[in-house]
Amino acid sequence: WTMRHDLEILAAQVQMVLEEPSAYSPVEVPLPSEADAGKLTLQLLYSDWADQEDAQLKEQILRVGGLRNMMLEIVRGSDSLLDCMVSLPGGARIIVDRTPEGKVGPDGLPKPYIADRRPWYVGAVVHEKPYFTPVNKDNYYDTYEVMAGVPVYVDGELAAVCGGSVQLEALADISSGAKLGEYTDTCLINENGII
Repeated sequence: WTMRHDLEILAAQVQMVLEEPSAYSPVEVPLPSEADAGKLTLQLLYSDWADQEDAQLKEQILRVGGLRNMMLEIVRGSDSLLDCMVSLPGGARIIVDRTPEGKVGPDGLPKPYIADRRPWYVGAVVHEKPYFTPVNKDNYYDTYEVMAGVPVYVDGELAAVCGGSVQLEALADISSGAKLGEYTDTCLINENGII
């Protein structure tokens, strides 16, 4: 519930930014850096097909970057949320997390992130509403997570998808930490009935 709520609030803010960009101050969004390892930071990633010189995409990135403090607080204020992000259809992803070093390749350049092929993005677009993925593997790390995506529309057109992820271990900790009574137990069951 909390994850969905936070992502829906972020999506509402992104919609306002994209509808009225001149009402929001632009903020530069840096590329991920190994120097920021372990720090909660705002970062910019591109799909391998994105036109990084596209003026409209650059402007959208700057304006969404203005939501930096909100995005930092969403992750900082959560016990389990690993990240929050805004993916633009032009192939840019603005993300806040504590692992920028994993997004830098051996050549020192940012690794591409193709959001529009990830299940959280696709699910939100196909269902046209908040969507939670089944357990899937992280794009950069050898961990498993559940992700959520919330689509953002401007004038009836897809303008962005906001997302976030929770590691499977964090969900297990939440479940096992639930105290419902002396004679109860807890477990996680997915939509297919698999424990």
